[in-house]
Amino acid sequence: MANLYGGSLLRVDLSTGEIKRTPTTQYSDLWLGARGFNARILYEETNKETDPMGPDNVILFSVGPFTGTMVPGSGRVEIGAKSPVTGIQGMSNMGGYWGPELKYAGYDSVIVKGAADKPVYISIYNDKVEIRDAAHLSGKDTYQTQDAIREELGDPEIEVVCIGPAGENMIAYASVHTRLGNAAGRTGMGTVMGSKNLKAIAVRGTKGVTLADPDRFMELCLEAMEVQKPLLDMGKTTDLLANDPPTWALTLGNYEASKWVKQKDLRHGHKPYWERHKNRQGQGITGCFNCQVRCMDYYDHPEKGPLVAS
Repeated sequence: MANLYGGSLLRVDLSTGEIKRTPTTQYSDLWLGARGFNARILYEETNKETDPMGPDNVILFSVGPFTGTMVPGSGRVEIGAKSPVTGIQGMSNMGGYWGPELKYAGYDSVIVKGAADKPVYISIYNDKVEIRDAAHLSGKDTYQTQDAIREELGDPEIEVVCIGPAGENMIAYASVHTRLGNAAGRTGMGTVMGSKNLKAIAVRGTKGVTLADPDRFMELCLEAMEVQKPLLDMGKTTDLLANDPPTWALTLGNYEASKWVKQKDLRHGHKPYWERHKNRQGQGITGCFNCQVRCMDYYDHPEKGPLVAS
C-alpha cells in the first residue's frame, strides 16, 4: 500500500453482482485522487450516448491522499457520475466521516456500475464486501436508514452514505447524505443511486493510513492548523462589530468575507432577526472529521434525538 493511499479501487457491478479490486496506482501516478480519479474514470467509462439513469452510467465515491489524516479539513469525499440534471460530468462533495472510514478500509474509490433488480446496499468491512438486500430500508429517510444499517450490522462505528425517498423516486436533484448534516447536493448524485436501486454504502475500516515520515507529517499538520486559525472567520460572512446579538446572529451573505460591509445600513435593523434566531445554537457546535471550522449547531431533541443545523 502506497503512503497516504488506501491502495485499491473497489469496483461493484450491481447487474452481475461482481466485486473486484484494482490497484490505485493505475491512476495515482497522474491524478492525486478524489475529483481527479472521478473525472478520469468518467472520461474512460462513459460517453455522450450513456444514459445518466441507465445501468451503463457509473457512480464514484472517491477520496484524496490527505483524507483520513491530520491535515486540516481532510474528511471530504467526492461523488461523481454522468449527471441526470445536466447530461454531462456531474460532481458533488461532502464532509462527515465516511471518506476517512473508506480510506481506513483500504480503498480510495468505490466505483458502482449496473443496476440491481431490487433495492440493495453495499457493506464494506475492510476486505469483506457484500451486496445486501435493502427492501426493508425502502421509504426510510436518511437518518432512519443509517440507524437501521448500524443496528443490522451490529457496529455503531459504521459510516453510511445513503439516499432517502427523493433518490428512490429519482427526483432529478436528489442528494446523497451521511451523518446528520452532510449532503452531496449538486448534480443529482442521489438520483443516480436511485436509478441503480442502490440505497446506501456502509463502510468500516481498521487499517489506518501509512506515512513515510509520521513525525514530520504531524509537524506540518500542526503548522497548517496554526496558519489556518486566523482564517476561520472567513468561513462565513458576519458582522464583527460590537452589537447586541452574538456575532453568529448576523451571519449574512454567501460566505465570501469575514465582515459584511453593508452592516452599517442595518445598524438598528437586526432585532427581528435576533428574536427569531437567538436560540439557534442549541447544545453546542460540532463539525466534520478533523475540521476546525465546526460550522454545525448541535441539538438533542427529546423526541427526535440528535440534530444538527449548518
